[in-house]
Amino acid sequence: MARLPEDVRRFIRERIDSVELLDVLALFRAAPGRPWTIDELSAELRSSPNSIDRRIAHLRRHRLIVSADDLHRYRASPATDAIVGRLLALYVERRTSVIDAIFSAPADPLQSFSDAFKVGDHDDDR
Repeated sequence: MARLPEDVRRFIRERIDSVELLDVLALFRAAPGRPWTIDELSAELRSSPNSIDRRIAHLRRHRLIVSADDLHRYRASPATDAIVGRLLALYVERRTSVIDAIFSAPADPLQSFSDAFKVGDHDDDR
């Protein structure tokens, strides 16, 4: 199995922590001007609104989307958009390699510690 380009692997390590997150990002990038609600994304991906809400927060923190009035749009810098485009092309061409890279990326210890103390609905999809 061929390795992914280093910049794509670094992007995955730093910004992509699940396949679902990559699927959400792919929807945003496929229609960059389209505003999405959490419910629309949830229905499109057949996922829970709570899980999608966490993915939205993650993408917003990493400056990949912007949000206003419960509407969310893709908004990456040109350099980041180029990497996202390459990542998504590789996701189509070499899906297993991309998924392996996501699952082999080291977990953020601070996030893991924080997640251990969350209260409420939990989705075991990460």
